[in-house]
Amino acid sequence: MLAPSGKSCGSAEFQTAPGSCANFIDVGYDGTVVQQLPAGIDAPSCTPGEPCRSCTWRWWPGFFR
Repeated sequence: MLAPSGKSCGSAEFQTAPGSCANFIDVGYDGTVVQQLPAGIDAPSCTPGEPCRSCTWRWWPGFFR
């Protein structure tokens, strides 16, 4: 994390699974961290012959307050 001055003031790590690729992560105005997990972590039920999509999110309210 960087302060408005640009000075480093800490760090945080939000792991998903060993060997997983980078995924979407964002911080809201209130300091809440929101992370979209990779599709491989989700266990969706898919209809054969149809596209299979999954969408799982994790969040930490006010983490960076």
